Amino acid sequence: MQRFDISGWLPADTARVLVFEYDADGFLVFAMGSCLGGPDPSIEVRAGLLSADVVRRALAGEVITERLVVSGRLVVVRHRPIWDEDGSVTRVRCAAVDATELAAMLSATALAS
Repeated sequence: MQRFDISGWLPADTARVLVFEYDADGFLVFAMGSCLGGPDPSIEVRAGLLSADVVRRALAGEVITERLVVSGRLVVVRHRPIWDEDGSVTRVRCAAVDATELAAMLSATALAS
């Protein structure tokens, strides 16, 4: 399994990032980081970041960006299929970002203008 270093992607005070991956059977095979502040990234994924419909669509080759509310937090999740040399989707790589503070800041800015 390939490992990814997400340190340095975003400043720690800007956003919380969770990177995860599931295989062609829809099973979680990798999770690193945190978008909800929990100690176990695999629990965060299972806490509402995946639905059967999204897994099915991503495994069919669709790139999906979702906006979800999980534990009162606005989370943006991007699912990107990974194909093998035969053109089959073998896994889906995902990034989930806690966008709660950003959404509040943009909302406050829009109200102020």
